[in-house]
Amino acid sequence: MKKTIILVSLLFAMVILADVINMFRTSDSMTLDGYLFKKDGTYYLINDENFDAEVANEIAGEELIWNFSQVYVIDKIPFSFSKFRSGQKVKVWHNGTIFESNPAKVKVLKMKKMNL
Repeated sequence: MKKTIILVSLLFAMVILADVINMFRTSDSMTLDGYLFKKDGTYYLINDENFDAEVANEIAGEELIWNFSQVYVIDKIPFSFSKFRSGQKVKVWHNGTIFESNPAKVKVLKMKKMNL
């Protein structure tokens, strides 16, 4: 039982350490601004000044790309995302790769809430 608790604690510590390391090795040239939006279990980054959370809540996730410009799916979610809410204006640092899917996908390394 002690071994299991130690193993789980070590794994948890490794996840947090990896998240912290990713936050420090980001570059300001690989950033995107937009609104964080969660729909059907998927996080989206919507870079559209006309973004309206009420409209986004009423439509299906697939329709977001037709109603708003520059919609990105956040491919991998860092542990630190728990403090963010849907509809917040955020700045994200990504790994430099934007996958050309529809909508585009980005792997977010770090995210910061922006003041409106």
